[in-house]
Amino acid sequence: YWSPWIGITDVAQEGKWVYVSDGSEVVFTDWDAGEPNNAGSLGEDCATFNGHNSMWNDLSCANYIRYICQYGPKTDGKWSSYGDYSPCSTTCGDGTRFRTRTCTNPAPAFGGTDCTGPSVQNSTCDENPPCV
Repeated sequence: YWSPWIGITDVAQEGKWVYVSDGSEVVFTDWDAGEPNNAGSLGEDCATFNGHNSMWNDLSCANYIRYICQYGPKTDGKWSSYGDYSPCSTTCGDGTRFRTRTCTNPAPAFGGTDCTGPSVQNSTCDENPPCV
């Protein structure tokens, strides 16, 4: 049976399954009965689909395992809203402050374009008393 790797591992911490792509913890699981069992002298730190029932099984990462690639719709990145401004750079007189935004609303995925334009916005601040 063909048993493709599904992109998760517990090699860093036994029993804590995470996605290799971003390190996030696996929430949904569909383990076959008695799995994961970490059997064998090499341990079993890679999860695969069982070819006969489509449930999950853990296997040694040293095995030759085909893999499934996640691919979804092309998603262009869009900017989040700017955060709050930083404190003014001076305690008296004119200064500057800045605020940032991230390209995560959504982040680009599957060949989508990155956000264009600056991630930081600067502004002058003159709400402080004049320097003496």
